[in-house]
Amino acid sequence: MNSTRALRFGIFFQILLIIAGSCAKKSAVSLWDVVDENSILIFESASNKDSLLNSIIPFTINSRHSLLIVQKKSKVEIDLVYIFKSRPGEIDSLLRKSAIKSKDLKLSNRNYDGFKIYDFLNNQNKVTLSFTLIEDVLVASKSPLLVENAVRIYQSKVKLNFKDRNKTLFEFALLKNDIGNLYINLNGLSDVVSITPDFFYTIPILKDWSNKAVYDIAKTPDYFVMNGFALASDTSLSYFQQHQPVPITVARFIPNYASSIIHFGISEFDIKSKSDTGIYKENNATTELAVINQENSKNLIAIARIPENHLNKLQLFTNEYSESYADNELKSINQPLLKSIYAQFLPDKNFAFGFMREDYLIMTETLDDLKLLIDANETEDTWGKTRSFQLFNERCLQESNISIFSRQPKLINESNSFYKENQSLFNELNLNEVSWGALQYSALNNNFYTSFILGRETITTAESKPKGNLESTLVSTSLNLKRVFVVKNLNTLTLLSQGEDNTISLISPTEGVLWKYPINEEIKSNVYQIDYYKNGKFQYLFSTKDKMYVIDRLGRNVTGFPKSISGNIQYLSLVDYDKSKNYRYLISTDGNLLYLFDKDLNNLKDWGPKKLPSLAVTPSQHFRSGGKDYFITLLKDGSVNLFSRSGDPISKFQLPKRDNISGDYFISVGTSISSTSIYFVDREGAVTQYNFDGKLVANYNLIRGNKSNFILRRTMTGNKFYFIRIDADKLAVFGSDGKLIFERQNGGSTNLDVQIIERSSTKAIFSFYDVDQKVNYLYDQLGSEILPAVESEIAPVFGSLNSKSPLTLYTFTKNSIVVKTIE
Repeated sequence: MNSTRALRFGIFFQILLIIAGSCAKKSAVSLWDVVDENSILIFESASNKDSLLNSIIPFTINSRHSLLIVQKKSKVEIDLVYIFKSRPGEIDSLLRKSAIKSKDLKLSNRNYDGFKIYDFLNNQNKVTLSFTLIEDVLVASKSPLLVENAVRIYQSKVKLNFKDRNKTLFEFALLKNDIGNLYINLNGLSDVVSITPDFFYTIPILKDWSNKAVYDIAKTPDYFVMNGFALASDTSLSYFQQHQPVPITVARFIPNYASSIIHFGISEFDIKSKSDTGIYKENNATTELAVINQENSKNLIAIARIPENHLNKLQLFTNEYSESYADNELKSINQPLLKSIYAQFLPDKNFAFGFMREDYLIMTETLDDLKLLIDANETEDTWGKTRSFQLFNERCLQESNISIFSRQPKLINESNSFYKENQSLFNELNLNEVSWGALQYSALNNNFYTSFILGRETITTAESKPKGNLESTLVSTSLNLKRVFVVKNLNTLTLLSQGEDNTISLISPTEGVLWKYPINEEIKSNVYQIDYYKNGKFQYLFSTKDKMYVIDRLGRNVTGFPKSISGNIQYLSLVDYDKSKNYRYLISTDGNLLYLFDKDLNNLKDWGPKKLPSLAVTPSQHFRSGGKDYFITLLKDGSVNLFSRSGDPISKFQLPKRDNISGDYFISVGTSISSTSIYFVDREGAVTQYNFDGKLVANYNLIRGNKSNFILRRTMTGNKFYFIRIDADKLAVFGSDGKLIFERQNGGSTNLDVQIIERSSTKAIFSFYDVDQKVNYLYDQLGSEILPAVESEIAPVFGSLNSKSPLTLYTFTKNSIVVKTIE
């Protein structure tokens, strides 16, 4: 309905309202007498000024007391119902206003159970609005069925209205000086908005979640806050009536790639379990239990707060698996015992691996998930360290029995017909701008105090997504940069660069050059950040032609460095077996030697070094499979060589062609070395996958173009890989399964430097730098251009503080560094 039609409709409806009001009789009919007991949402307003209703409904309300209701009109469809008192005293003044006859709508009326129902019809005879007057209460809806239902509710001899069926709920409610009251029937709420994560109903104790609640509503520019009370009887909540609310302390462990959490606060949790000595009972063995889901992953995380003395008695860990990682002892979990204890609170998942940190048992379904979580905690990439969560959490209940927290929750399904027909309502609420959401319950007497809070993007800080792409320029004086690496300096990103004169500089995008360090050689390796002293202060590790450097963040040599290496260094790889910071340096030289040094550059005796039959063609790589460490190196003669941690040869096999490798290779790590495989692609687009017995697992050919050259490229994190095709006229990206993802025109040369930045399991950014024309192109995973082509004298570099921080692009023109923040 366009604005002109809406205006005519509003005036038309006011006139009908006036006429209906003139016939009204004084009665004691309440608005609640016509409200269906199965209503999903009921918004009650006691003001006709600045009301939320006035911005939503298609006509003017003059009544101080009004209801906006969401009801079901069928099993799968819902609609709005408006209910308020008519005001016949305004008839004369309104009738003196000029009446506009609508050419677009016509009015019909009919009798229904003693009441006259009016229907507005469009040119297709479709009802656009129905209304009736029940005594002095006016009921209106786009659905004639819901207007008829209001008549049935009123006429029913047995009280079927919402208020009579939920008398306890109305003992809580008081209309205050706020927006109004909101009554919620959670049994049908998912038909309107989703406030629970996908795995919510897989938790047994939450399967019966049909409680009802009433909230007072308050709005600020940054928050939408609802506080109120919920009924507990005959619902999942009744279990927690015997428990005191518990402080929520697990946020510091929740990684920033988590999207939601369900937290249980259990003040008195008794555990009964069998042991070799019989049956024992532990009181208050758990105070918190949280289930967490990861963004773009079906795997869950579980955290239970268990005092260590209880954990040892329970024997929740088994001896099937044990590994040290980042000073944490990772162990396998006793699944049957875990499920017998927490059967009501955990989904039917196998939380197979875990470790203890303080009094918290942290568990994941896979070992990789557990290590990823530890990495996030080591780098403080967690909710608890996120300023936006801290600001939001200050508004939430600090103690609760059940809490649901969601980061950037998807509250509405925009494809839903109800959303499409009532966009003005959702636009008023600005639900698409919500950055945090929380629904909480705390036991209070025989029911629950409850809170529902939404925080908008406006409360987020600089670490959150910016609004659009931001750009700034840093002018550096005559550095003549030839290599640049992004490094972290405290909580900011900085650039470690090398100029044409080989001088190394640390550059802050906001403060300029922080220091310079002159050396006589070019950096040949990657630059690694290490914690050499294990004190949380990082240093920079890299190699030149024949030396190893470790420089601290103030531009000073670590004692004993630089150190010389016998022979010319080809490749350097950093190894940290279990995040213990007991670093190893894996180095191949032009003498066909492979070394493994400790962090002080002492040669490990078992490595000797290893004499190889030919030169390495890529950096050697460390990986772990089945709890064991392996090293792989690829040689110029086409051989693939695998060594154990102690340097023993494990396997060696020959590729059919020496030029079988184009770009990178990728190791798909299995549960053991026998299930681990390696991927290659040659320049012609032939993809091969081998196991480490040298057997061909799979091979296929990628779709060719015009004079195509193919490369395999790992993402910057190394977690995924893609196949890139570079033609004279086109660029193409293929997934690891060989399927074409997107294709773009190639406007430049075929001499391209390709980088892939993984943003999540389903999102990546593809960077193509034209080495000849000094231009960079950026595309998203759909092949859409993120930025117009950007000039840069050298290949651009990318950086991000953590998985939730925006991506920063650095390009280099003359003596300037251009910094772009990419949304």
